[in-house]
Amino acid sequence: MNIGIFGAGSFGEKHIDVLLNIKEFNIIGFFDPNQKRCKEISKKYNIKAYSDTHELISECDAIDIVSSTDTHYELIELGIEYKKHIFVEKPICQKSWEKEKILEKTKNYSGIIQVGHIERYNPILSEKKTKLKNIKSIESVRTGILNQRNEKTSITLDLMIHDIDLILEIMQSEITNITAEKECNKRSEKVTCKISFKNNKTANLMAARGKNTTSERKMIITCINKIVKIDLLKRISKEIQKGRVKIWESKKNTNPLREEFLDFKKSIINKKTPKISVKASCKAVEVALKIDELIN
Repeated sequence: MNIGIFGAGSFGEKHIDVLLNIKEFNIIGFFDPNQKRCKEISKKYNIKAYSDTHELISECDAIDIVSSTDTHYELIELGIEYKKHIFVEKPICQKSWEKEKILEKTKNYSGIIQVGHIERYNPILSEKKTKLKNIKSIESVRTGILNQRNEKTSITLDLMIHDIDLILEIMQSEITNITAEKECNKRSEKVTCKISFKNNKTANLMAARGKNTTSERKMIITCINKIVKIDLLKRISKEIQKGRVKIWESKKNTNPLREEFLDFKKSIINKKTPKISVKASCKAVEVALKIDELIN
């Protein structure tokens, strides 16, 4: 299956590394507006750098969009026009009208479109999620570095959207209310948010990023009879029930990015909707944009 990659930055290079090791995919080339970067990647991986997006996409069966967020909608639209399978990094888009257009254009689309919400493939969460019953509330904490790659994307669409997607998928209930606050200075920013659901469950989210912020990705899931603390980065969970503590460390040495592309491949071959649908991803964007509206 011929695949073309749009975006060859640091994360785009990770995509190249993974795709080169999945035999069903054949990278025919990539596009990136940075000519210096094109020369580096082309030489390192012996992959053709295309200067025209239409030329690249016309020669593909599938495209991988890992370019800046502000280009996602245009490239998705192009992929649909050329009737290609599409893998696009999160967030699927960054504006409300883009979200509505994508939902409209993909309603009867026969190609596979998968969105890269990578935490859905985190083994510690997938192993624990099936055992979580009678959830009352969820707390999430996510911190990361602020750099040139993400500074043009809001903190909600860059970081918090990971947890928004996970929480919506776990809660499976309509949102009734959202409150949010933001703190920021020249070097860092932090957003806190509370989401209330129709099933009387709640979620409290915190995302922060700064020039020197270290990465942290944690969730605390409170159930009626136990509390589960999950470290998504270290892939360790701690279950507290009736004073007893159980510690669980995932033994699966899997690469979530590779798992995403394997799922993408299976969806194409079997013609089935992938784990993260366009509708689910657009819902996460809708919530993130609502939070942006509240804090701005």
